[in-house]
Amino acid sequence: MNTEQRPGLLIFTDLDGTLIDHYSYSADAALGTLAELQALKVPVIFNTSKTIDECQSLASELNLDCPFIVENGSAICFPDQAFAEQARQVMGSATWQSIEALDDDQPLSVCVLGAELASIHEQLMPLQSSFDFLVLSMTDVDTVCELTGLNKEQARKAQQRRYSEPLIWRDSEPSLAGFKKQVAALGLTLLQGGRFIHVLGPSDKGRALQALSACYRDIYQKPFETVALGDSGNDLAMLQAADHPVLIRSPAHALPTHNNIKNLRISQSTGPAGWAECISELIQPGNKQRG
Repeated sequence: MNTEQRPGLLIFTDLDGTLIDHYSYSADAALGTLAELQALKVPVIFNTSKTIDECQSLASELNLDCPFIVENGSAICFPDQAFAEQARQVMGSATWQSIEALDDDQPLSVCVLGAELASIHEQLMPLQSSFDFLVLSMTDVDTVCELTGLNKEQARKAQQRRYSEPLIWRDSEPSLAGFKKQVAALGLTLLQGGRFIHVLGPSDKGRALQALSACYRDIYQKPFETVALGDSGNDLAMLQAADHPVLIRSPAHALPTHNNIKNLRISQSTGPAGWAECISELIQPGNKQRG
């Protein structure tokens, strides 16, 4: 792919285990490539299971001001109010919220694609009488730190859920199959992430990618190609929806089953080093897809 010939390029990326390291949460190995993308004016869009607060902190750290997608495709957040106003006009009858930003500068405009957390809890919590699991947002912060390696401030941001609930599964694998069936019967979605099982409404990262890509096309009145990078099962819908899907190897788990994803690249390195490796290949002229 030659970015000079194809200026309409959008990068959608998972965070944990992809743009940032699974264990250290560092993006250091990808910083040079991120700077190159910024110089090319290519948007780098988080598409993650993380919360709004977590994404705002990381975007500030990495000097990114693009829209970002949170909680496994449940909502699209627009830091730039002018862009948000244009998005409102082209996205039709979507549900919008205004949420206070961490920097207290101007509120975030949020397009909600999924379900509200209260509705998810109302259906999910009765299942605790039949299955053994903890919900992340209601677990004591020390336990969250122990499970994730986050510090207390980071863990509290991870608990600020609005549209989904990560579960700490403590039951058996056979019980998980029965749990999945009951969750599906409630009209909820269950996704396997790098650390947790995520329960959310009728949304996923792929639908969010398609919605935001269409928004860019309508606003800028030109075509865009999409790159998507992820490492876990909850990234598969995003990879399937992208023009250039990239699966990043993980030091913590095997690659998810990916037989039905066309034109897939698989990194040689893990985490942000693999992210930088594959992005660099894609933006260099004359490179071809490899499986």
